[in-house]
Amino acid sequence: MDPLWALCSGRFAGWRNGDVLYNTNGDNVGHFSGEVAYSLSGSYIGEMYSKERIGQRSTASHARRMSTMQAMRIIAPPPKDDQLTMVVPGWEDPDF
Repeated sequence: MDPLWALCSGRFAGWRNGDVLYNTNGDNVGHFSGEVAYSLSGSYIGEMYSKERIGQRSTASHARRMSTMQAMRIIAPPPKDDQLTMVVPGWEDPDF
């Protein structure tokens, strides 16, 4: 299970476990198709900017929606400390 931080704010955002996206509470909130994250209902959440940073392209147009998946819950390990903020033009923090 890989911890994730929001790209711009550096706040702890959750975990990626294979193709599954979990929020900071350990709730399954989405899934990945490659490096792009979708909510359980198939809406675009964001995408991986680097191995540990997830962001949302402010100019992204992801019309493709993934099929709805069943929510699962994990026992979340303790959150990691937040990271440094980053200024990356065209990107913003994801909301999940």
